[in-house]
Amino acid sequence: MGVNKKGQVYLKDTASSSGTFLNKLRLSPSGKESRPYPLRDGDVIQLGMDYQGRQEDIYKCVLMKIGVGALDQNVRQRRRENPAR
Repeated sequence: MGVNKKGQVYLKDTASSSGTFLNKLRLSPSGKESRPYPLRDGDVIQLGMDYQGRQEDIYKCVLMKIGVGALDQNVRQRRRENPAR
């Protein structure tokens, strides 16, 4: 994840083997770096995939829901509701 010169937050897979997903879509094939994808409020990022090999080999993916700009929207709304602050 990063921020470009315009202030846009983006996600990029850096050639991972287990995959980076944005809203259930894999960003690039295994071992290949992806282009940067802009993130929007409410996007879901998944790192890796669930895997179960033998009984002791169980790996779970990591899921995150992104909040981009939500804080700014909340602050603006509060200022509109109470301009004296």
